[in-house]
Amino acid sequence: MFHVKFKVDNLKKYQFAVGKQGWMKKLFLFYCILVICSFANSRYINDDVLKSVLKGDNRNSIIDAIKFIVRQKNASMISYLLINADDPRISHRRSSYGRTVYQLRMNAIESITGISPNVKISSEPDSQVIRFYQNIFPKGGNE
Repeated sequence: MFHVKFKVDNLKKYQFAVGKQGWMKKLFLFYCILVICSFANSRYINDDVLKSVLKGDNRNSIIDAIKFIVRQKNASMISYLLINADDPRISHRRSSYGRTVYQLRMNAIESITGISPNVKISSEPDSQVIRFYQNIFPKGGNE
């Protein structure tokens, strides 16, 4: 058998170097995880994507876009909330179960602006409410 003897000093230097690299690797890994988590928690959605979703036909995507606009209090998207405002489709999601897309759109406009229509917003599309908001925001999202 062949035995190799190491000097104790060389072994300690080797352990110190590995320990130091391990510390730096852990710090780098922690930094990477921190950066990844910060990007995962923030949603970067530009207005063009929201406009196309609100003009689209997918009910669940429209509901997600409406909720995002309300959370951000994005007043520049109000005219796009009026596109297809008389949509009677009902949501089956837990957070907005039984509410129509019309009702979600009108409640979103009401919560962003703080302006309530003269008529109560119900689940059935009401042309009075839609015209009320279209008179205030005449653009209607037709850019």
